[in-house]
Formats: sequence, structure tokens, C-alpha cells
Amino acid sequence: MKRLSAKDSATATRWSVFAQRYPAGTRGDLLRQLAIAALEGAALVKLVAQDRLSPLSLVLLVALEGALLGTIAGIQSRFVRPEQRMDRLRISERLGALSVGAIWIALTYGIAFWFILHAGDSVLAFFQDPLGTMSAAHLALPLAITTFGAGLDAFRDHRHLAQAPEKFVSTPGNNAGARWYTLIFGGIPGFAPIVALFAGTIAVLRRRSQSTKSSAANDVAAEAPQAWKNLVLFLALGTAALLILHFALSGRTGWSASFVATKVLFEGLLIALPWIAVAAQAKEQTPDSPEVTAAASPSRKRKSSK
Repeated sequence: MKRLSAKDSATATRWSVFAQRYPAGTRGDLLRQLAIAALEGAALVKLVAQDRLSPLSLVLLVALEGALLGTIAGIQSRFVRPEQRMDRLRISERLGALSVGAIWIALTYGIAFWFILHAGDSVLAFFQDPLGTMSAAHLALPLAITTFGAGLDAFRDHRHLAQAPEKFVSTPGNNAGARWYTLIFGGIPGFAPIVALFAGTIAVLRRRSQSTKSSAANDVAAEAPQAWKNLVLFLALGTAALLILHFALSGRTGWSASFVATKVLFEGLLIALPWIAVAAQAKEQTPDSPEVTAAASPSRKRKSSK
């Protein structure tokens, strides 16, 4: 049998912990998180459409949400036994990641605010009066929604902890990760929506090709029309990507819409992690997986030799 490396073993353990915290049959927590994320997303769309939320305000909002959720996750970990905590990065690794992230964010948003949005004066005004800038930024409603959702998540986390699981999963901590991913990639206009568009389309095409592979295995005549369909599809995808990029670069409204879309995409992805974990575990346990096949092949060889 193929031995798992330490990294692969840690990844498998993390998947199993997620699957234990959010069982596939009990989706109430996940649906509630999706509803709260959708509610906050709708509030942001309304504020951006009414021009009440500037690009700088959006960035500050996501940074504050990340700090708030990370603080809640840190408080949660104080009430958890050391052996129940998930493995963490060492202090040197954290400092290295923070340094690289800070440099990346400074470069990305420096280019965005000074060269794309031509709003460098708003950044300078924030550094001169940070409290005044934040108080006038209409952040109360989205922050209230985030705080309410985080409180519910923390309560549910500790109810699950009372059932004595092996590892503790902080839902606010996972949601804080979505905010940091948003900060890292949200400054690039249109990047996350375009990647999501291509990734989603490729996933759908791959699933369709797997479902029709057996029925059309010997149908050579169907290959040429299918190739043309794929070509037309990817041309359409390229056109859609260019339109998204053009809109994201069109001004503060387009850039803000791209940033909000990035936020919603990463929050949805992090919320969907339990479903991904369950699917990954199911794939590892199927008889056709490489590990099972590799383990079974030597025994078959021994039987045949006898």
C-alpha cells in the first residue's frame, strides 16, 4: 500500500475533521451560514449601487471582518484543550506569511487606488484620520450581520465541542480565512470572477464528459461536432472574461462590484468546504481509488502465480 506523506496525512486528517464537524445529513449550520453570507452580500450590493460604500470602505470592511472573526476564533481556542486544537503554523512561519501578505496587499491596492481608481487621496485621508474615515463609511450594517452570524457560529461550535470530538473546528476562524483570501485576490480587478467562471465551466464539462463517455465511446462521428461545441464555448468564455475585465476596470463601481463578487465567492467556497470534505472522503474510500487498487494488485499477482 502506498504510504501517505506527512503533508498528505495532515490533509486527510483535516478533511475528516471537517466532515465530523459538519455531517452531510445535518446541513442546518451550512445553510444558515449561506443565508447570512447572502444577506450581507445583498446589503453590500445595495450600498455599492447607492454609491454609499467606496472602494476603500469595502477594503476596510473586509479587513475589520477578518480581524473580528479571527479574534473570536482566538477566544474560542482558549476554552479548548490543547490536544483538541488543530495544528497551527509556527510563529516564524506566521510572520513570514504575514510579511509576504502585507507586501502583496500594499502593492496590489497601491496600484488599484493610485493607477486604476485614481483614489489615492482617500487612502492618504484614511491615514490622517482613520477613525473619522471609518465612522463615515457606512460599515455598521454589514459588520452587524457578520457579528450576529459569528455569534451563532461560535455557539454552535461549542455545542458540538460538548459532544467530545477529537478536534475542534472554529467556524468563525474558517470564515476569517475567506476574508483574508478576499483581501489577497480582491485587489486584482475581475480575477476571482473570471477564474470561477472558467473553473465552474470546466467542472461541468468534465462531469458531462464522464457521464456520456460510456455511451459515446465508439461513436467517432460525434467527436467532430463536440470539438466545435467546445471551441465555441471557450470562445464565449473568453469574451465573457474580457467583458468582466472591462467592467472591473471601468471605474469605482466596476472595481467595487468585482471586489464584492470576490468576497462572495470566497465565502461560499469556505462555507462549502464540509461538502468538499465529505466528497473527498468518499472518493478515498471507493474501491477504484489508486490506493485501494495498489493494495489489491499484489494479492492478485500472488493468486495468479499459485
